[in-house]
Amino acid sequence: MSNKRRLWTPGGRNQPQPEPEVRDLEDNGPRVRLLRCVDCKSIDELPPYSGPAGQDVLLDNLLQSKHIYASGTTHEVTLLTMSAKLWNDKTIQPRIVKQLSAGGSQGLDELDADYYATRNTYQEDALACFSRHARPKEGCIDYENPDKRIGNPTKEGWQSGPRVYLCNFCPVQSWVDKKKAEASA
Repeated sequence: MSNKRRLWTPGGRNQPQPEPEVRDLEDNGPRVRLLRCVDCKSIDELPPYSGPAGQDVLLDNLLQSKHIYASGTTHEVTLLTMSAKLWNDKTIQPRIVKQLSAGGSQGLDELDADYYATRNTYQEDALACFSRHARPKEGCIDYENPDKRIGNPTKEGWQSGPRVYLCNFCPVQSWVDKKKAEASA
């Protein structure tokens, strides 16, 4: 018998329903920290910590007692946080362990294989524009001009599509974000 869930369908037949991907599950509520060690191939659970990074006694103790070479260098580890509810669910935990053992998520590249290449191209173009404008410290004369818009150039695409500009990839964007934050505070 398959361990896939069966759901009622309008046709009256039970159809197998695949388990949702771990990344699609709701990840909220109390948190737990997981320390994944590549060298030991282990995952250690730690309680949440919100203090200064250098004062995390539990993490330091775990690293010094279990994840250190004789030479004194620390193993290759990754620290992540997730929902304690998901981690403690014994039906989901093995899938989480499997995904982490496989190296975790590929990031946005998992959804779109060209994501990082596209982003890097936009960043390079934005930096070229930034340099053409003598690397302004505050603002830019071309900030969000229509000729800097990225997207579908059809009339309908310009009117209804997302408003993403090359400027969003430029260092000037951080100055704009800072000014917006100061204005809203």
